[in-house]
Order: sequence, then C-alpha cells, then structure tokens
Amino acid sequence: MKPPEADGQPRLLAGVDAVPGVDPGRARHDHEVVLPGGATLLLYTDGLAERRHDDGAGTRLLDPVRAGAGLSLPEFCDHLVRGTTADTGDDIVVLAVRLNS
Repeated sequence: MKPPEADGQPRLLAGVDAVPGVDPGRARHDHEVVLPGGATLLLYTDGLAERRHDDGAGTRLLDPVRAGAGLSLPEFCDHLVRGTTADTGDDIVVLAVRLNS
C-alpha cells in the first residue's frame, strides 16, 4: 500500500473500535493505515474533547490540531490539553507519535 501524500491536513481515522478495557469480551478488529513521512499520529482519550450531550469530540479537535501542527511533540500535546473545550472533568491522556520525513 502506497502512503498518501502529506498535505498537512488533519484527518480522523475511520473504523475505530471500542476503547480497550471496556467490555473485554467484545470483538475488536485490526486496522491498518499507511502514514506519510512527517505525519503525526495522535491518540487521545475522550476527556480531551468530550462535551456533555455532544458527539462531535473528534471533529472539534481538528482546528486545534491544525493550529499546533508546527510545534514539537511535547509542545503540541501541551497546546491541545491547554486549549481543550471539554466540560466533563474527565481525565485526559494524549499520545502523539511523529514519523521521520
């Protein structure tokens, strides 16, 4: 599979299964995504963007991700946590991995 061209635009990955640790008996599926060099993969818990009675947590992160794209990984994660609009008081876990160009 050929990696897509890097265009600098964030994307939500489709086909995400249930959160690990929730309902351990539930079937989960493998997913494969080819990332271009220089891409950043961001993994996060719902505490980063969740709002009560609103399903748009992932899409709500696209603008802050765009705004912090040029930052180092530690600065990028701090930028997202400091700028969160979450209102649930839930814990936040952010993991970012950047591929070499």
